[in-house]
Amino acid sequence: MKKPGLLSLILVLTFFAIHAYSQVSVDVSKKKYSSWEEAIKNPESVTHLDLSLQQLKELPKEIALFKNLEVLDLSFNHLTDLPAELNELKKLKILDLSGCRRMRQLPAVVKEMNWLEEIRIIDIPEWSDAKKAALAKELAPVKVVY
Repeated sequence: MKKPGLLSLILVLTFFAIHAYSQVSVDVSKKKYSSWEEAIKNPESVTHLDLSLQQLKELPKEIALFKNLEVLDLSFNHLTDLPAELNELKKLKILDLSGCRRMRQLPAVVKEMNWLEEIRIIDIPEWSDAKKAALAKELAPVKVVY
């Protein structure tokens, strides 16, 4: 019996690689956006919006248009509050408010969002550990990362 040659082995491996690659579907709609201007062009396709480090003083009320948003990163901005429209984002799982040092307390709208899975409030030294721990207890089962 003749052993398969190296060329045959390469052809078989190439066939399987091409077949496997053709089975992979890439969902380009799950792109991470880090520009409000780009994201607002097609808000329904945005699932991850990273607006960190953009010196935002307020979040536009049009945030409500991002119906499929799952992750919203607002970290290290100059926010003091969040709009009530945030409550319309029923698919939002992670909200990052880390470093938002001008925010004196967790906005009431966030406390209403019982579908959230995680809230990040890292690097807000103005909030005591006791205050952060109390928030974690109040918001349970939401994971509060501090």
